[in-house]
Order: sequence, then structure tokens, then C-alpha cells
Amino acid sequence: MRTLAFDGQYTHSVINYLSQNYSAVTRKVLNTEQGIMAIFIHEEYVFRTGSFQTLTSIVESQGDFEQSTLTFVGSGGGGGICNFNWGFHSAGEDTIIRNVQSLINRHSPSYYYDS
Repeated sequence: MRTLAFDGQYTHSVINYLSQNYSAVTRKVLNTEQGIMAIFIHEEYVFRTGSFQTLTSIVESQGDFEQSTLTFVGSGGGGGICNFNWGFHSAGEDTIIRNVQSLINRHSPSYYYDS
């Protein structure tokens, strides 16, 4: 699991990006008076292991949009007799983080890691 905190002004851009690129299974965006919560579930086939990998992304933003967080959870991707995943779930998390950082950095280098 990885978390990326970023300037809240980019919340809608991040949600649009995830909606277009990482929502093959599920996309749910909730707008309330308290803020925004969006959940995206993406599944893809990993040729190297011959199995599927799932990436879940959760965007949370308070009503003031001062700061938003994006949490990624990768799972699956295991293969073989012992179902080793060879780190594919963390590679998937790293890919999304790089892509979101690139999206935000086009405007301003305002991201940082929580964990």
C-alpha cells in the first residue's frame, strides 16, 4: 500500500486521469458537503506470471480542497506453484504514482509522500 498526498487543487485532474486509465472494473466518485471520495479498481493481465493483477486507488479530499490523498493498493499478480508475485503489485503501485506525479508536476511540483 502506498499513499501520495498532493495539493487539493489537482483533485479533479487526478480523478479524471484515474477514471480514464485505471477504472477497468469499478469507478465510483462521491461528492458530498464534506468533500470528495473516489474509488477506482483496475485489473490487468500480467504476461510474465500468467495471472491477473488488481490495482485499487482511493482519492480522498476534504471540503476545503487544501490537501488530498491518493492511496494505492496492489494485489494479485502471483503465479507458479507457490503463487509468488515477484513484486508485481508494488510495480503497479509505482507506475501509478509516477504517472500521477507527472500529471501534477506539469503544473507545479506540489506532491509528497505520506508513506
